[in-house]
Amino acid sequence: MLSTERPVRFNEMEFHLPPETQLAALKAVMAAIETHRKDVFFPIEARRIAADDAWLSPFNGGPRGSVAVHCYYKDDYRFLFDLIQPIFLKHGGRPHWGKLHSLKAPQLARLYPDWEAFQSVRRRLDPQGRMLNPYLRELLEA
Repeated sequence: MLSTERPVRFNEMEFHLPPETQLAALKAVMAAIETHRKDVFFPIEARRIAADDAWLSPFNGGPRGSVAVHCYYKDDYRFLFDLIQPIFLKHGGRPHWGKLHSLKAPQLARLYPDWEAFQSVRRRLDPQGRMLNPYLRELLEA
C-alpha cells in the first residue's frame, strides 16, 4: 500500500500492462514526456499487481505492471490521450477504470477476454438499461 499526502490536485492516466512490456512502456512514456512535455513535474508511479479472475479487472488472466502519469489539474491534459495513451496501448495496456482514458466498447472488448460474458450478463440483468448513466451507456455502447 502506498499512502501519501497529496495536497496538490492533478489529473491522472494509469494503464496496467503485461509485466514483460511494463519497463519498455515506462521508458517510452518518460522519453515522450521529456521530449514533448518538459513542463510535467509530477512523479510517474509504477507498481506490480497480482492476477485475479474478475471479468473487467485489468489484472484478469495474469499479473500486470501499472504505470501512472499525472499532470497539474490546471494544465491541459489532452496530451495524455494524444501522446501517452497510444504508448500504453502499443504495449498491451488496459486502462484503470477510475482514471482518464478515451477507450470505448470496441477497443475494450479487444483488451478484456471476458468482455462479451460481462455484456451478456449486463443485458440479461438490466435489459432496459436502468443501471446505466450517460457515461456508461456510451462507454459500453449499450
